[in-house]
Amino acid sequence: MSQPRSRPRRRALYAPFALLLIVLVAYTAYWLYAASQIQASMESWIAQNRASGYEIEHQGVRVIGYPLRFDARVAEPRIAAPADEGGWRFEAPELAAGALPYDLNRWIVAVRSPARISLSVDGRPAAYALNAAAARMSIAVRDGRTQRIGAEVDALTIETLQGPASSIERLEQLRMTGGAGPDDEMIIRAEASGLGLAAGSVSADVNDAFGLQAELLRLDAAISQWNVLAAEGDAGRWAEAGGRLVVRRAQMLWGPARLEGDGDLSLDAQARVDGRLSLILSDPDALVNALVAGRLISPEQGEALRIAAMMAPRREDGVALPFRLQGGGLFLGPARIGDAPTLR
Repeated sequence: MSQPRSRPRRRALYAPFALLLIVLVAYTAYWLYAASQIQASMESWIAQNRASGYEIEHQGVRVIGYPLRFDARVAEPRIAAPADEGGWRFEAPELAAGALPYDLNRWIVAVRSPARISLSVDGRPAAYALNAAAARMSIAVRDGRTQRIGAEVDALTIETLQGPASSIERLEQLRMTGGAGPDDEMIIRAEASGLGLAAGSVSADVNDAFGLQAELLRLDAAISQWNVLAAEGDAGRWAEAGGRLVVRRAQMLWGPARLEGDGDLSLDAQARVDGRLSLILSDPDALVNALVAGRLISPEQGEALRIAAMMAPRREDGVALPFRLQGGGLFLGPARIGDAPTLR
């Protein structure tokens, strides 16, 4: 009586294993198909850019990572841009892009060191070797458009191989994100620590006053009319369209420069920076002394800043100074203390 019932029981026992095998076979088929599509997309991208004038060489494209992820790897990539795109050249031992099987809209791109960049600086050929403990970039895409980008760099050193020396010699850490915000905005957040300038990159006076090591640079800002700027790269057209750079928070710790602030900036018809800046100085006397010693401002301008700092309202974190950039001038209250930067 019990023997006929044993077969259904055995089938019930084997059923989970059979189901697992079916799922495994189906997933393997999906992974192989997706991997072939990823490789085909990479080869298509290379072909399209070659047709646009870029020289692209490599030692092989492959997709690995089964079963947990997709890792698209390009061995020894060498990319050279046409002259009308800058004529730069990039080389690295390997480029790797990784994504999870359930989210192919978000990729992490890593560059293996040492990388080499060749370009023209002031009309002279230049080449630099970049070494980093880690160099990664994240890209999030939705409906075929990039929605968010990010970059992480650790322990970067820059060596000049040819041409003008690089102003930046090392960088302990860089964290940067950019993402699409409301109303055609690009939200940018960046933080760099341990920025080391190369000897000779600044004047001897600035070196003596500030040193060659910036402890921290931080920026949280929004760029309006982003599509105009991204599509054409023309700052003048961007300004005409009402584009503005809204600095929500900026911070700099570099020698005696201990300051933070915010602002709202644009460009006028002559491509001069126009808008307002509000800075909080933790030690205005030390900063003014360094600016005068470094010949970044004149003694008269320094005296005007000292007087303004004495009269300005004091806060717990320092002295707040409001600046205005208008008509090519930099104003502190009604007094013009310098020239506004010009973007040409």
